[in-house]
Amino acid sequence: ADLAMVIFAPFCLPELIRTVKAGGHIVTAIPSREHLYGLKELLYREPYYNEVKPYEIAGLEFLGRREVHSSVTITDQETLNALFMMTPYYYKTSPADSAALYSYFGTHGSFTTDIAFEVLEYRSMKEAD
Repeated sequence: ADLAMVIFAPFCLPELIRTVKAGGHIVTAIPSREHLYGLKELLYREPYYNEVKPYEIAGLEFLGRREVHSSVTITDQETLNALFMMTPYYYKTSPADSAALYSYFGTHGSFTTDIAFEVLEYRSMKEAD
């Protein structure tokens, strides 16, 4: 392949090395430090920032990164629940901690959180087949 993209998904380096040709590109999007921090403030007594790992990966040439920062405002419970369910926090958060989220629109009119991610680009350095 000339190009592979890994968007908010596990990064399987051996499979990427196998399938992307020498000189081919890999583009990935990862959450940055502040991504969905407002959601964590709602869910956890002690919210935490995301860990951003080093960009260098053996077998790939790091070409650069672009940061994307914005915010999202949600105005109904169904959409807030859907956002929560598409995150890993849904599987890691206790029912007691989730309760504040599921009842949020009983006392609030809107919910706003940061969205922040990094788009990283690499080039495969494997030997030609």
